Amino acid sequence: MFFKKKKIAKSPKISYNKIITGTIWVFLALVIFSVWVVITSKINSIQFNLFSGNILGGATENTGKDDEATEDQKTNILIIGRGGGNHDAPDLTDTLILASIKKDSPSIVMLSIPRDLYVEYADRTTGKINEIFQRTMQKYNNRNAWIEALKDKITEITGEEIDFYVDVDFTGFIKTVDAVGGVTVSLENTFVDYEFPDEETGEYTTFVLRKGTWTLDGDVALKYARSRHSTSDFDRSQRQQEILASLKQRLIDNGYLSNPLKIKELFGILNDYVRTDLGLVDIIKLASQLQGTEQQIRSFHLNDTCFYGSETCSVGGILYVPERQLFNNLSVLLIEGTDINNLSNYTLSQRFADRIFNKTSIFEKNHTINIFNATKTKFLARSMADSLKKRGFNIPEKDSLWNVRDEVFTENTIFYNGIEEDDTTLQEILSLFPGFVAIQTEAPKYSENPDTTIEIVIALDSEDYEI
Repeated sequence: MFFKKKKIAKSPKISYNKIITGTIWVFLALVIFSVWVVITSKINSIQFNLFSGNILGGATENTGKDDEATEDQKTNILIIGRGGGNHDAPDLTDTLILASIKKDSPSIVMLSIPRDLYVEYADRTTGKINEIFQRTMQKYNNRNAWIEALKDKITEITGEEIDFYVDVDFTGFIKTVDAVGGVTVSLENTFVDYEFPDEETGEYTTFVLRKGTWTLDGDVALKYARSRHSTSDFDRSQRQQEILASLKQRLIDNGYLSNPLKIKELFGILNDYVRTDLGLVDIIKLASQLQGTEQQIRSFHLNDTCFYGSETCSVGGILYVPERQLFNNLSVLLIEGTDINNLSNYTLSQRFADRIFNKTSIFEKNHTINIFNATKTKFLARSMADSLKKRGFNIPEKDSLWNVRDEVFTENTIFYNGIEEDDTTLQEILSLFPGFVAIQTEAPKYSENPDTTIEIVIALDSEDYEI
């Protein structure tokens, strides 16, 4: 495969007739939705006669919601990714992302729900969450029925009501990238995947991007984003964010957002590959919420990193892998607190969702937290760190866990500096550990890192700090 620097790199046509991984769908949905939000935020400045004809026809459904378009402070949109068309599994929703937009907020928050999450369906049968569409369609042959069933389940898991849905077609990503002239990526080292699947032959092939700056077309950008065997999941997420940023920058640098005809072209492409119950008035009102603010996408996902041990524990690590023989040898995921006999205990996931959607200042401020063990019991600080990390709090990997032996503490204590008593992060930690006392200081009391704002001292070894 040959690429030219600063030229759009073309790749052989890919059929994509195999089952597409959830990671690809997550990337696709993020890109399509992000571009869609950017474009629709410009609609107010365009003469409405540009939208005569069928520009909002195509895949967009007319549900009558225009008259009741949301003016709430927060709008929740369920983003769905399916293979569709001639794919082997067209009705499996292999991407489920709940996106939340708040008026005047600097963040658009997205939470990915894994396709392998095992759930109980409305009819009391059980299976993976990505099968809700397929099973509901088989039972009722009604599109609205599967949408409502899926929305109800996501609401049950997160505690968040869903206002709208957006159903994304895979081809839309490729066409969107090509429409803006490709995306630019810069590699400090040569990127190689020796086991990239060739979906036409069913064999593996080698995918290479050499060190340097490249402009990629839609097919190649998708390969770069979906590669699974070259680096870690974290690196893959970074690549996806890099492409997303490049795509948005292309829109700005090339003047597309000030060109009504180009906006119409891009919106038309997206409209062909996006099905939604958002009407034109809904879009305009949503766009008006976004005007005047520069939104940052904050992406979260439920994962099983904490299942493998504390060294890998990361934000959203509230899932675990149960024994396969209990689930007809299926590889599935469960949320902590649930099991084969109790699939609907979503307390942990609801609290996590509430934190990321409704207490976003925790992540925007990202206070540095250190934890000190003042007892003789080992690993209490590590246990608490894992509990807080998977819930989204900033516990640095290095130099954040310590022992305190030179002072005697009679009660669990939180020292805080540079923040107010009503700070969201501080209050959220106190709600998780209600027995702790908060004391304000002018600077970090024990931490070597001067940026540390919250220091937790564990004094009582009789408590369980793995919550």
